[in-house]
Amino acid sequence: MSDRVQQLDIGALITPRLAVAPTSLTAGGSGDAAAVTPIGIQRSAIGMPLSVELAIGYTATLAATKTLSIGTVKVRHSSDGTTFTDFATFTDPGVVATGPSGGATVTGQVTDLKVNLAGAKDYVAFVFTPDLSASSTDTAVVTAFAVFGGADRLPAA
Repeated sequence: MSDRVQQLDIGALITPRLAVAPTSLTAGGSGDAAAVTPIGIQRSAIGMPLSVELAIGYTATLAATKTLSIGTVKVRHSSDGTTFTDFATFTDPGVVATGPSGGATVTGQVTDLKVNLAGAKDYVAFVFTPDLSASSTDTAVVTAFAVFGGADRLPAA
C-alpha cells in the first residue's frame, strides 16, 4: 500500500469500535467511583487486530476546582466472551478535568492508552473507573472507543 493511499484512506487500516456505552455519573451518587460496564469486542470478527488504542471521552459539569479523574484502566480478555480476566493495566490517567473559576462544563478525551494485543484471547473489553471529586451536584458522561489496527487479515466488510 502506498503512502498516498494510507494518507487518503486511514479507514482501510483501522477499525474503531464502541468499547463503553455513554455512562452518566453524579458526584457522590450513581456511577461515581464505579467501574464502567464494558462492551466485549470479538477480535476474530474484525481481522484479529494485534494492536489497539483506547480513547476515553467525557463531558463533565464541574464546580470550581472540582475534578474528574479516570483510574483503574484495564484491558481484559476472554476466550468465550463471558469470562474475562485482566490482560493489561495502564498507568492511571488521574485528573483529566478541573472545574474553572465559577464552574463550567468541560469536555475532553484521554488518549495514548495503547496496547499490543499479541497473546490476547479472542474477546477484549476495556474497563476504567471515573471519579468526581465533589460530594454532590457535579455530573459527567463518559464513553470510550477502541481503535484497532495491525490486523493479520483484513475484515470482510
